[in-house]
Formats: sequence, C-alpha cells, structure tokens
Amino acid sequence: MIFIFNVILISSCVSLISADYSYKNADEWANEYPQCGGSLQSPINLTWHLVDDSDSNEPIIFENIYDTVAERMTLENDGHTLKLLFQWPNDPEKVPYVHGGPLEGEFRTHSFQFRWGSTITNGSEHQLGGKSYAMEMQTVHYNKEFGSYEEAEGSENGLVLYALFYVTCLSKIFKVDSRFKLQVEEEFDFLTKIIEKLPEVAQPGLSTDIEPFALGDYFDKEKATNYVVYPGSLTHPPCSESVTWLISDRIIPVSKEQVRAFQQLNLLNDDDHNNRPLQPINGRRAKAAQNSNYKNAEEWANEYPQCGGSLQSPIDVSFDLGSEIETIKFENGADSVAERMILENDGHTLKLSFQWPNDPEKKLGEEEFGLLTKIIEKLPEVSEPGTSTDIKPFKLSDFLDQNEFHSYIIYPGSLTHPPCTESIPWIISDRIIEVTEEQVRAFQNLNLFNNDDHNTRPLQPVNGRKAKFATKS
Repeated sequence: MIFIFNVILISSCVSLISADYSYKNADEWANEYPQCGGSLQSPINLTWHLVDDSDSNEPIIFENIYDTVAERMTLENDGHTLKLLFQWPNDPEKVPYVHGGPLEGEFRTHSFQFRWGSTITNGSEHQLGGKSYAMEMQTVHYNKEFGSYEEAEGSENGLVLYALFYVTCLSKIFKVDSRFKLQVEEEFDFLTKIIEKLPEVAQPGLSTDIEPFALGDYFDKEKATNYVVYPGSLTHPPCSESVTWLISDRIIPVSKEQVRAFQQLNLLNDDDHNNRPLQPINGRRAKAAQNSNYKNAEEWANEYPQCGGSLQSPIDVSFDLGSEIETIKFENGADSVAERMILENDGHTLKLSFQWPNDPEKKLGEEEFGLLTKIIEKLPEVSEPGTSTDIKPFKLSDFLDQNEFHSYIIYPGSLTHPPCTESIPWIISDRIIEVTEEQVRAFQNLNLFNNDDHNTRPLQPVNGRKAKFATKS
C-alpha cells in the first residue's frame, strides 16, 4: 500500500507541471489554444501614439497594500515562471485590492509572477517605446465579483495585471532611464528576499514558504504616478482575453547578478526564457491614468498631503519678505563640463540631467556656449512624453557666471509638483534672460500628459515665511 501511495503522489505532482507548452514555439500556441491567436493578445509595444489621454482619469488606487501582511507567502516554480502566492487574512476588509482610474470594479491581489529573457537586457514582455528591459514583474489581481482567480481568468473584465520593469545597473544607487522619467532609487530589498530562496525552487514543481512582508513599496504612489492602461490577454496559454493591463512608469534597478539568478532557474522543455514575443496592436487604444496634472493643481493635496502644507512653492517673492544679508557662490560652474547630458520629456516638464566627471576638479577647455539654442534644436527628438535624447555636453558658465548676477532671494519652499516635498531652499536670481516668442513656442509645442498646455503651478500662500537676501561673494 505504501508503494501504491507513493506512485499516486508522484503522478499528482507531474500533472501539476504539465509540459503542455514551450516558449521556444510561442508562435504556434494558437494551434492548441485558439485564444492565443485572438485580436487582443499581449504583450505589446506601448508607444505614446497609442495613448488616448483626452479624458482626465481618476487616479489608480491600491487599497490595504501598505499595512496588510499576508498570513502566508509561497514561492513556486511552476515550470513556466516563478510565482509568489499570497494567503490573506480572513477579514475581507484587510485584503489588498486595486481600483480607480479606468478600471471597472475592484480587483483583489492574487500573486506576483516574473518574466525574464535569455539575455540580460531583453527580458521584459512589454516594451515601452520600443525599449526592452531586463525583467518584468506582473502583479495579478482578480475581480472581486468572482470567487477565485480561476473563475475570473476566463471571464470578461476578470483580471488586472500590473506590470513593473527592471533595468540592470552596476551600483546600489541608480539613475534609471525610464519610459516616463529619470528616477533615482536604492537597491531593492524585496528582490533580495526572493533571490535568497531561489535555490529551494530551482526545479519545476518545487515550492517553498517565504517569510511574509508588506508589499507597500511596490505600490507607493509617490514612486509611480503615471500608468498606461490597455485591453489585453494573459501572456501564456490559454491566453484568455480577460485582462486589463496596467503598465507603471516605475522602473526598478537590479544588478546583472540578480537577473542571472532568475535565469538559472530550470523551466520545462529546457526553456531559457519565459517572455512571450510582442503581439499585434490590432487597432487597440490605451488610456493614460495620472495621479496629477496641472489642470487640477488645486486638488493635488487630496492625493499628496504635502501639497497642502505651509511651505509650498511657488510664491510671489517680494523684497519686503527678506531681512538678512548673506553671500552665495557657485563653485566649478565656469569650467566643469558634464560627461553626459540627457534631455527628457517626462510628460510633465522638460528636464536636462547631468552626469558629472568622477574627478570633481576636472576642467575642460573653452567652448562657445548657446544653451537655449542647443536645447531647442533637440526638442523634436523629445516631443512626446517618455522620450529622451543625449545632447552634446557644454559648459554651464553662462547660466552661473557670477558677473551676471547681483543678488538673490532665498526662501524655504517645496517641489512645485507632486509629492510637493517641503525640503527645498529656493534661490531666486535677479537675472532676467531674454528669449524670443518663437523660442517660447518651441517649448509650448511639446506634448505633455493629460493634454496639459502648461506646467506652471499656481502661486501658493506665503504663510508668514521670511526670505533672506544673498549677494555674490
């Protein structure tokens, strides 16, 4: 009897990891799974031209995700992907779910799953503007109208999959080249917790418990403010077209070693990747969901409490605000040249980011300077949100030449965009630079999220703040 029981048990395990499909022949899945040849298949290459942002959507909201910790977390290699499964508390009021924006309903958090490629750089399933990323993490949510994930999987409006991307970097502090913005972020502890357990799920069919932890860092609204939403499908058989995809603007840094740890997992059919090829758009349109825009700047505090603080910017700076006299000096501005300059339209503003030499004393030879002209010449390359381009490095001395400045006003303020962090000493120069109307129009012609035609926040209350005068040293 013991022998028979063991045979039955082994047979059951094999059935759970049936080798019914392989990523080597993903283009042939429709022969066995007809929906894999449907018109709403995923993944796709998301470009701004697909996005209809004519309507201003409510923000995407993740409920209970910051405080609730699963009673149990299970890491599983199912032979096709790595899954992190959650067992939530019995109290339905504590179960995490997502809603808002263009989503129709409330969607309970079910699991995470990871996608990677056979190379370090091309592991994501979705692409953003034709760019692939090292890995893609998909958080799976099912409509609360259904009793389970399995019931929702094949039903219309049954699932929401939220995708985040990983990009490979070299150090613990990263500057990330994102679809929507440049973002600096520290090494992600969550992935480390997963990687430590990978040896226990190296083979298909293996699973292991992992110490439960809060998922709030993945859903921090201050780290992901823009989303693209489109109708699609599961990216694996049966390819059910019951998925609303929610693509975040948040790009998370990983090291090459971390990516390789996932690539070393054994999958069925000797697959060395589990990212499905891109599928046809077939006329689909995506929707943009932003947590902020400049049309509703007065309402930012509803989602970002600091935007209603007492030290907000901008303000009307007048000379009767100040009293003290100080001196201010810009060091190395006249001679230092950045090793790299990146011009980026992040959907809310135009940014020029600098990568400086490792040697703080490094100085380069003289070069003719015409900053605004150099920037305007590159604007056609960043006309759409999420686009960026390198620009030939130049000196900043014309902007920071102290011979052109006489005095400054310094006051305590904030970022002028969400999250409106109140940690900013503002330095207001007395220098006024002339531009032509044509140069201003070149900036106004840039496309922004939500069809914003401006990116200036209204004036904020002074609230008794005092400014300081500063003169050049």
